[in-house]
Amino acid sequence: MNEQEWYETVAQLSCHKELGKKLPKALYLHRSALSETAPDFFSWIHQKATNSGIPEQHWNIVRLHKDCFKVTLLYYPDFYDEAYPSLHFSYGLDFASEKIKPTDFTSSTNPPILHRKEHMILPSDPNHADFCEITREGEAAGLYENTRIIGFRNSWETLIKDKGYELLDGRLFRRAAIDLTEPQTQHKVDRHKTALSRDSLSSPMKTLANNGYLKGQYTLFDYGCGHGDDLSELQAHGITASGWDPNWRPEGEKTEGDLVNLGYVINVIEDLEERADAVLGAWCLTGKLLVVSAMIASEQHIRKFKPFKEREDRLLTHRSINNTTWSAETAFLTDAP
Repeated sequence: MNEQEWYETVAQLSCHKELGKKLPKALYLHRSALSETAPDFFSWIHQKATNSGIPEQHWNIVRLHKDCFKVTLLYYPDFYDEAYPSLHFSYGLDFASEKIKPTDFTSSTNPPILHRKEHMILPSDPNHADFCEITREGEAAGLYENTRIIGFRNSWETLIKDKGYELLDGRLFRRAAIDLTEPQTQHKVDRHKTALSRDSLSSPMKTLANNGYLKGQYTLFDYGCGHGDDLSELQAHGITASGWDPNWRPEGEKTEGDLVNLGYVINVIEDLEERADAVLGAWCLTGKLLVVSAMIASEQHIRKFKPFKEREDRLLTHRSINNTTWSAETAFLTDAP
């Protein structure tokens, strides 16, 4: 393969709608996706890597450069196991000069990390749905608002904490919901710790706002309002809003509202009947629209954890957090009584 053929092949792969993580000057692909989509091209790169002495087991991500006759082979050993895996090895192969540039990150305290993994594999990969959910969680938490600061582990972990989250078992949890002093084997569900103090509207409220429901034409009741941060923000903008929470605002009166929000409540109620009562209670207060939000995950990810009290519909992570569902998901229920 010559240089012109390289540019043509990379350009062709870049035009594939569902293939690769696309950057202005590079295309990232998992080796499985590249070998299936362009087997001859993959074989050529593979042979070049072998001839250069790069260990077979030391690369699983291919960075195809668009602006030069070069490939960078990357090794993320926990690509399938961690939500945001760290880079261990990098090998830059310059085909024009026939030079190789190896970099070892295994001893680094701040290695590069990987995001949006779903783009690097094919949609047919059994992990594709899980990877999509991981990205959706990060987007809902506001982690991708400034992509310049998310490339390395330290800044990424700092950003997660600044947004009020903690990364557990590969998924994002609100830090207020986590008691890090609890023994890992203790099956304790502290519902009151799920209330998050925020400096901006929650994802369900943002969804309402984006759909034109928070312009002041409707009253709102927040069923399970936590610390009441959403209420303070809404009231500051002239919206009639009230709320009730069994732990943080028990004195609040349960009142009817045109809009009723049941945000991230049902996923922290371990009793199925009590969970249903919460939904029904919120529904009975709804005048026009009920918004129910929870945390969801694919069956593949859920199978990693054991049932809570031998119930398949309730799960505990290794840090003792009840978690029937995982990533931010909002459902709208209309035609209220």
